[in-house]
Amino acid sequence: MGIGAGEVKSLREKTGCPMMDCKKALEESGGDMDKAVEFLRKKGIAGAEKRAERPTAEGRLASSLSADSRIGAIIELGCETDFVAKSDRFKALAETVAKAACGPAPAPADTAALLGIRPAGQSKSVEEIIKQEYQTLKENMNLKQFRRFDLKPNDPGLLGIYIHFNGKIGTIVELQLSSMAQRDLEPVKSLIKDLCMQVAHSAPLGLSRDDIPAEIVERERAIAAESDDVKSKPEKIRPKIVEGKLARFFQENTLLDQEFVKEKKLTIKGLLAKVASETAGEVRIRRFARLVVGG
Repeated sequence: MGIGAGEVKSLREKTGCPMMDCKKALEESGGDMDKAVEFLRKKGIAGAEKRAERPTAEGRLASSLSADSRIGAIIELGCETDFVAKSDRFKALAETVAKAACGPAPAPADTAALLGIRPAGQSKSVEEIIKQEYQTLKENMNLKQFRRFDLKPNDPGLLGIYIHFNGKIGTIVELQLSSMAQRDLEPVKSLIKDLCMQVAHSAPLGLSRDDIPAEIVERERAIAAESDDVKSKPEKIRPKIVEGKLARFFQENTLLDQEFVKEKKLTIKGLLAKVASETAGEVRIRRFARLVVGG
């Protein structure tokens, strides 16, 4: 008998099992939903139906960067407990998903498209691989988020990625390089590594002041204006003090204006200029992203 897509979807929602397994179970059971669930349980595929509703507050990040550093991706794979998140098997699963995210190509933030991809050398989709691990790790797991940066063909740039040792924070940075800067990439590679760690450590809200949303700026201005130390000053000088506080806010929260964590007397803007002088070329930060487990 023919099995409709609606029936397959209903069984998938009930059991948390992959679509193809649900379809096969319905075919084997003549379309009977209860028998299909029993079929999946006998095959060791089900059992996820009770786990699928449990929260995945823990997890880890994993990343993948192409050999030419022109495609990079970071994913967050969620699970229920920190114990599983730290396990070698879960780490390997996250790395598999990250490699799939770096392959030919879902949309930059389309987790549904990524779940349907078959990683290189695998016969199962990302979704099926994750569901398969239910049986071993005995926890609900899901793909929570991912970011992917792609450089266009002949685009003069470079990507860098950093995952903190605990797997909870990850960053990706894209640089734009002049033709002169491309001739000697060693200083640039060192720079992009430092920038990735800077973003992880200092959590900038934007690249420059123009990237900070107006509502955030206005909120900070209002907080500064209402602070006790401003209110204690003569009214005529309060606006100047507020603007000084805003300037410090931008310095702390925009990447280009932040102090370089490895050399406090140098801003990131100054660091870029220093590397540009070493390469006799121009180096710019085009964009960056910072991911946090649960963020």
